[in-house]
Amino acid sequence: MGIFSETSGYYIEPLCRNTSNPCNDLRKTRFEKLTRGIYSMTSESAPNSYIFINEAEFLDNHMGAYLSAFTGTSNAQILSRTFRNHPYSMWSYGLYLNECSGYHVENNEFFENSQSSPLNIGLIVNNSGTSPNEIYRNRFHNLKFAAISQNENRNYNPPLHLGGLCYKCNKFIKDESQPEPNRFDFAITYDGASTNTTGIAKNQGTYLSGTSFAPVGNMFQPYPAASHYDFYNEGNPVDYYYHAQTGIQYYRMQP
Repeated sequence: MGIFSETSGYYIEPLCRNTSNPCNDLRKTRFEKLTRGIYSMTSESAPNSYIFINEAEFLDNHMGAYLSAFTGTSNAQILSRTFRNHPYSMWSYGLYLNECSGYHVENNEFFENSQSSPLNIGLIVNNSGTSPNEIYRNRFHNLKFAAISQNENRNYNPPLHLGGLCYKCNKFIKDESQPEPNRFDFAITYDGASTNTTGIAKNQGTYLSGTSFAPVGNMFQPYPAASHYDFYNEGNPVDYYYHAQTGIQYYRMQP
């Protein structure tokens, strides 16, 4: 295990190996070929256990980073990281957010280091609750499950149904020349009985009236196989707002 922590906060950032400004020679923190790269837990009794992880590399680990119960002032920021999974088993993952809320997950890349059928999971969000949360501008490719949302990540508050987990501006393809598609892009699942808060936010993007329009802007592979799922949903239904015209030849905005 790389880092194990309970009710503690820490920062992980790259080291600049010269004196240039801005730095042009960064050495990133690397967690490589471990059972667990990071395993961190906190509680309400530790309000300042804030975690900031920037430009780190998680390479060929069985489980990349697991964060549990980081909410409120003890939230977590995971920015500009690489999660490259080694195909150990179907339960290997890059990042797992358990009972977390108020997180900032942006500009990360999740993929499996395999040329055969992928087995692994990129991102798992479990029980982030009814508060507004976003997974924003990340890239997922060559995974069995790109992004799994488990159990309660939804606010039941009719008629607007505000709050819950929303995925915005994520790309489920490597690039147009080498797509490396996932088997499932979104998978929304739950354990036990379904409730009003099972699933993700009802409004994935918004459309209020007139020009008040904020589509989610996720990009999917252009020509998916018959066995592929853009959106596999066992939870409550969602309203998914997408761009009417993409202007981009190689991607699909509509799942």
